[in-house]
Amino acid sequence: MQSQDNLDNPIRILLVDDNDVFRAGVQIALQSDASIQVVGDATRGDIAITKTLELDPDVILMDIQMPIMNGIEATIDILKRRPTIKIIMLTSLDEKGQAMQALQNGAVGFLYKDAVSGDYLKNGIRTVMQGGSIVHPEILQQINEEAVAKPVAGPVKVTTSELDIPPSILSEAEISLLKLVAHGAENKHIATELGVSPKTVTNKLSMLFTKINVSNRVGATKYALRAGIVSL
Repeated sequence: MQSQDNLDNPIRILLVDDNDVFRAGVQIALQSDASIQVVGDATRGDIAITKTLELDPDVILMDIQMPIMNGIEATIDILKRRPTIKIIMLTSLDEKGQAMQALQNGAVGFLYKDAVSGDYLKNGIRTVMQGGSIVHPEILQQINEEAVAKPVAGPVKVTTSELDIPPSILSEAEISLLKLVAHGAENKHIATELGVSPKTVTNKLSMLFTKINVSNRVGATKYALRAGIVSL
């Protein structure tokens, strides 16, 4: 049962997609839940920026390929202005290669349009509002495979690109995970600490490493030190 507080303070959604039929379908799916409210929509990234400043949504459902300004460009601009907004990318199968770019630039979710049901999307919205991330399993597997395919020999140097990724794009849960990694906690300890399975920890670490553009724990620890998240 939905609490009265959820009904009085619904999660405010901005829907950004240049496909009128898709926008209408998503809006109908979300309207069935009184705790979620679509407060506006946009057909381009630049319009999404304007609507964000006007409407102050909690969550943005963002397409990638749009005219004038794409979803990743809009995400970067929006999060510079409103870093607390949660952005979930909704995209087609042929755009999955852009998942890491979207996550590195602050998106907290990446889902296929064809695989999104009403309940799945609503649960995803609630997940990101609670500080989590939601990524389609196929995309998560791809991220894991790419991470494994990049072996690193010796110490990892923090690059300029890593330093350009602000810690403000990380959720509280990701900050906590990064602190555990930086303090030398192994996956088994992290799993116990967070109350999740070791496999879940592996997935969360892969997503975190992708987001801050590092290849392993050494890189993550260096990032945490340089970003002031932990100290020696």
